[in-house]
Amino acid sequence: MIIYLHKILPMLVSPIFIIIFFLVIGFIFKNKVFIIISIIIFLLSSNSIIANNLKYYLEKDYLIREEIIPKNINTVVVLSGFLKSSMINEKIITEWADADRFFSGLNVFIENNLKFIVFTRGVVPWSNAVPEGEYAKKIAVSLGINEDQILLSDISKNTEEEALSIKKILKNDLNIVLVTSAFHMPRAKFIFEKNDFIVHPYPVDFKYNISNITLIDFIPNAGALNSTSNSLRELIGRIYYLIKFEIFKS
Repeated sequence: MIIYLHKILPMLVSPIFIIIFFLVIGFIFKNKVFIIISIIIFLLSSNSIIANNLKYYLEKDYLIREEIIPKNINTVVVLSGFLKSSMINEKIITEWADADRFFSGLNVFIENNLKFIVFTRGVVPWSNAVPEGEYAKKIAVSLGINEDQILLSDISKNTEEEALSIKKILKNDLNIVLVTSAFHMPRAKFIFEKNDFIVHPYPVDFKYNISNITLIDFIPNAGALNSTSNSLRELIGRIYYLIKFEIFKS
């Protein structure tokens, strides 16, 4: 039930939902103010400049990556979120979504001669796809990685469950390299540290774009709207775990 709340609640404060909400209210009560508000929200949330600045805010602490891995680390943890699944010819086909997580984690493991690489078996309950970690393990083995050095977490529906499962696997050796997307790193690092890990962050899959502003950036577009929605979802996730770990401490 919690996983559904995690997915549904961010939708309720997404730009699309808020725009539709104010439009409906405006038409029901025949009030132009609500319609104007919906238009303003649409223009702001679909603006490339605003979307890009939101991405910068999420990634700003990890736009510089420390490539040197401390010698006392034995394990690299690669979080799920780099695969996608589709139904093709009545068969489930798995493809790359953000391949940087997988290949960067593999590079860290090989180049630093680490003892273990951990893939998380991330999955959502309404999906019929193979858990990501299982697919990642097959790919890693096919690339020559020793199967005994590949560890998998339990089935995990979110980052907190991944951290708890990996903690059981690694036991007292909780000094890790953590690989995930740059925008997700602050939340992931926070959650892992709250579960007693010592984290060396290795952010990948950077979304922020460095480019000159042009007239095209002021034209509303679907890509910016989607990016704004994703950024707001990540911000909500950060707020949720901040409240959980800092305000409602067990």
